[in-house]
Amino acid sequence: MLGLSRAFTPIALQRTSYRNPVETYTFISGQLPSGLTFARASVGSYTQVDGALVLAPTATPRFDYAPIGGLPRGLLLEAAATNLVDRSTGYSTTSWRRNGVSVGGPNATSPMAGVLSEMIVEDSSNGRHDIEYNFGSGQAGEAYSASIYVKQGTRSRVRFRCGRSDSAESITVNLISGAVEAVGTRVTSHRCEDVGNGWWRLALTTTLDQTSTAQYLQVRLLDASGGDSYPGNGSGSINVWGAQREKGNSTSSHIVTDGARATRQQDVLTLPPRSGLYDLMLYFDAGITEVRKSVLLSQGWTFTALSARLSRIEIFPQGSL
Repeated sequence: MLGLSRAFTPIALQRTSYRNPVETYTFISGQLPSGLTFARASVGSYTQVDGALVLAPTATPRFDYAPIGGLPRGLLLEAAATNLVDRSTGYSTTSWRRNGVSVGGPNATSPMAGVLSEMIVEDSSNGRHDIEYNFGSGQAGEAYSASIYVKQGTRSRVRFRCGRSDSAESITVNLISGAVEAVGTRVTSHRCEDVGNGWWRLALTTTLDQTSTAQYLQVRLLDASGGDSYPGNGSGSINVWGAQREKGNSTSSHIVTDGARATRQQDVLTLPPRSGLYDLMLYFDAGITEVRKSVLLSQGWTFTALSARLSRIEIFPQGSL
């Protein structure tokens, strides 16, 4: 979902009614156009052309690609965000609680290049089979977004939860088709994104209905009929990687943690100075456009976004748009 830091006006693109732009910058070639500058005071993840998730070093632009098909999606620009899970992997550590499961192997390659996932294997007990992370207290009215990467093993259904309730703040997902089969009553948005090689990124946003001392991120295995409490067979499994929970109403790119919370800093794109006032047309993925009118460029122009993939900027004489 596009979340720009300033108001925007989607319009139908009818280039024939505009003057020719005095400058055009494109962001789908994998290189920053000459004269522009970019800043981000941390690493940041993005999908490269082969579909693998990788980390861009500090101050390096992230030119993002579709995980399926490798089509360029533009320059990834995001606001700062913090992963509140102190271990995004490491499900056998004390950060995570295991209920009716063990962390075993063999481990599949995760969505991130060169990194293994972890296999969650149910035991033979009759009951729940899950891993969960306890965030502690939460305040009523706070919105949180959670995500995790999951791949089927010998189990093909899971329930993904973020909040205090087992069902009201969860989604149930079929890991074969990617279908979201059930949505909790307090889930305000959700998605299941195919990221290739059998992996799905599950994401949901919930708003806490009451103050609670126990808030969980949980992945629960379900049996063939979708039951969440059943006699385990000792071998039912899923593959899991990359847990994340962040404040707010949208899920951002993955932030790796290893023993402590981590923050991805804001992306900042700056255009070079140009004398006078201009109209700007900004193009994003999914065919979305935004117009900025009468922009003063004499000191350059800085663009930030809550979450956007920018493919092109066109600069027109003032009054053209």
